[in-house]
Amino acid sequence: QTAGLVDDGPETTGTRMTARRTRWLLLAGLASAGANFLSVVISRFLFQYMHSTSEFGLAVASALEPLATPFLIGAYVSVPLLSFGYVMPVLRHRWDRPITPKIGRRLRSAPAAYALFGFLPWAVNAVISVSVTGALFGTWSPELATQQIISPLMAGMLASVFTFLVCDAIVRTQLVPYVYGHHRLPIEPGAWTIGVGGRLVLMAVVIGFSPVFTMLGLVGAARGRIESGLPIAEAFGILSGASGRVALLFGVLSVAYTWLLARSLSRPLRGLVTAVERIEQGALDERVTIGSDDEIGRLSNAVNSLATTLGERAHILSTFGRVVEPEVRDRLLSGDADRGGRRKAVTVLFVDLRDFTGFAERTEPQVVVETLNAFFTDMTDWVRRSGGTVDKFIGDALLAVFGLFDEDDGSDRRSAAAAVQCARGIPDRLRALNARLAPTGVEIAVRVSVHGGDVIAAVVGASDRHEYTVIGDAVNVAARLQEVAKQRGLDAVVSAATLESARAGGVRATVGTPFDAEVRGRHEAVRALPLLDD
Repeated sequence: QTAGLVDDGPETTGTRMTARRTRWLLLAGLASAGANFLSVVISRFLFQYMHSTSEFGLAVASALEPLATPFLIGAYVSVPLLSFGYVMPVLRHRWDRPITPKIGRRLRSAPAAYALFGFLPWAVNAVISVSVTGALFGTWSPELATQQIISPLMAGMLASVFTFLVCDAIVRTQLVPYVYGHHRLPIEPGAWTIGVGGRLVLMAVVIGFSPVFTMLGLVGAARGRIESGLPIAEAFGILSGASGRVALLFGVLSVAYTWLLARSLSRPLRGLVTAVERIEQGALDERVTIGSDDEIGRLSNAVNSLATTLGERAHILSTFGRVVEPEVRDRLLSGDADRGGRRKAVTVLFVDLRDFTGFAERTEPQVVVETLNAFFTDMTDWVRRSGGTVDKFIGDALLAVFGLFDEDDGSDRRSAAAAVQCARGIPDRLRALNARLAPTGVEIAVRVSVHGGDVIAAVVGASDRHEYTVIGDAVNVAARLQEVAKQRGLDAVVSAATLESARAGGVRATVGTPFDAEVRGRHEAVRALPLLDD
């Protein structure tokens, strides 16, 4: 585990990070103190209506009153000491060093620790009140439960839940992201954390059960007043007025607590929704800020992992698409390409650089590579625009196939027409390329051959390396026509049968005098024609 501070300029320095964590943890402590002060006010307010009015109850209240001030002083001294003592390792940690498990536990347990330390004085108050009453009077009465047990515990619960919600928001939004960045949060055994379900339970207790217990306490106090001799009408008037004030009080508290809880859930969820939408739009570098290891934190981790996986997949597909023709890549990945091989009528086009060997010998390697890349880029783009598929690069030559993935009906005419049309357009592309290469002093020329026929399309290769390619007589004849064109000093040659199919497909081409080409590997000559530049 290493410190993964967010790269936001000066904030990532050790000094800035120390100031940040000190400031926010101090604010969390002040929030805890403020919450407990508010609970004291609420407790005093409720005590007016809920304390016992019997002779015994009044005597107990009078006996315990001198203990209230020392107890509050002790509480307001001990709670900050406990809280800051707990987070002291976090405050003293140097952020240019690795985050230890202890620091991680203390940081992520701080909200629960602050809440627990804030609740302790109220629990201790209940225990002391009952114990002192028993010690001073030798007995304890259930009529004191409302003022000595229910009231302090409820006030403590209100304070601790508020403290937790505020401190949790501070830690998850202002501290954890700056410590761990976008990294997956490590599991910290022993950390005190409360998930979404736990927070919902706390809210149910605060805004659901607390008002009910309070009203029960008010009813019990009213009954005690009636039993002590207070007229029913007067007791009912006190109960009615107190109920209205308590309803208003808990209405305000419910709104405040609900807002805090809703914000702790809606804010990260909005971030998740935004991130997922951006990832869906293609922003695969999008990451969610992770502030907790609860259900939302784990979901954020999953979204970040998904974005990383999609980014890696996109990189693989992009790299694969540069090695294999994108259309072939997609068919291979989808399983449409027949790995067992299939026979298909296609038209094959060869484009070969003329006098490339001599050019490579007298030219710097960098210029040779740049020239080849520019040539293959332009030719590949033109082949694709013409409806063909680049099968492979062979040294300084390019093999393209037309009609490989066409439907069978009329595919020979369509593929022949597309291949011949592509061959006719190559001189224009070559002139544009030479114009761009002119400043380097390089000028290239090509030789083109076109022939159609049956081929076998299949995935071939060794057990650990494959390629999807075409093999067969049509490929061999197209390659041999390159040699014939070189012998006769021609720029482009097309077989007569392919030209006839191309014309049947609607292409009009200017050709020279037909001739019989003797090609290696064939007993019969191939009727061919020079393809002339219009």
